[in-house]
Formats: sequence, C-alpha cells, structure tokens
Amino acid sequence: MLAQQFTENSFSAVWAATELTPRPGPVRVHPRIHRTLRLIPGRVEALQDVSLKTLADLSSLSTSRFMHLFTEAAGVPLRQYILRLRLQRAWVELLAGTTVTSAACSAGFSDAAHLTRTFRRVLGVTPTALFPRNRSSAANPTTPRNRTPEAETLAALGALAIVGKN
Repeated sequence: MLAQQFTENSFSAVWAATELTPRPGPVRVHPRIHRTLRLIPGRVEALQDVSLKTLADLSSLSTSRFMHLFTEAAGVPLRQYILRLRLQRAWVELLAGTTVTSAACSAGFSDAAHLTRTFRRVLGVTPTALFPRNRSSAANPTTPRNRTPEAETLAALGALAIVGKN
C-alpha cells in the first residue's frame, strides 16, 4: 500500500513538473538574425564595428526590429552578447600568458582598467586574481604566485563562467 502511494505521488510530481511548468519551445531564428549571429564573432575578433546600427544595416532590418529579433534569438541583448564575446577573447589571451594590457587591447577594451572593471563586475574577481603572473606591471611575469581558492575555482571553470553569467 505504501509503495503504491509512493509511486502514485512520484507519478503526480513528475507529471506536474513536466506538464504544468512552462517550457520554452524551440526558438525560431529569423534567417537574417541567423546570418548576423554567425558574423558577429568574426567582427569582434577583427575589432570591426559591431554597433546596433551597423548590424541592423547588415541584416537589412530596422534597429528596433533587429534588437527585438536578436534578443529573442540569443536570449540576451546585443550589448551583453558582445561583451561576453570580448570577455571570452580576453580570457583566452590571458590563458595564453599575455599581459592584462595586451589581452584588453586584443579583446577590444579601451585599456587594462576597463577590462579589469568589466571582469570584476561580471565575474566578481579581477583578471590578476585569476591570472596573477600576467600582470603588466610584474617585474618577472613568469614567476608563479599563489591563487586564492576562489580564483582557482573560477580559473577551472574557464570561459564557461563568462558565457553562463547573467
């Protein structure tokens, strides 16, 4: 009797979780937005213009329609999407051993301070805390320094921490 009640309660819980909770259906991406989504990473990599107006013009949509369709397709607004791509680029540069200043420049940030502020705001930690030997002001950039446990955890997560951050 108890086993039957447990099974019935489990079934109702599973049914409620699967049938009553709203599930987002597959998002149909507008072909022009799809094409633009494929172009953006290359434009960010090449440090080309990725402004709303430019991307809307490339997709032959008005800026307001482009923004609406882009946000629907990507799940985040354009500025956030581009910021995440730039942070990923900086992360890869820092992992390769470049300085914070060099990583900031190659990722499209105005300077190392801008990258540091953005890192702190998005990830809650500075690039030098995650990659201490990559400091531009370090006398010997190859000297290893101890990382905090928090920095080790974030470093282990890699660029996924940037992508998953809301």
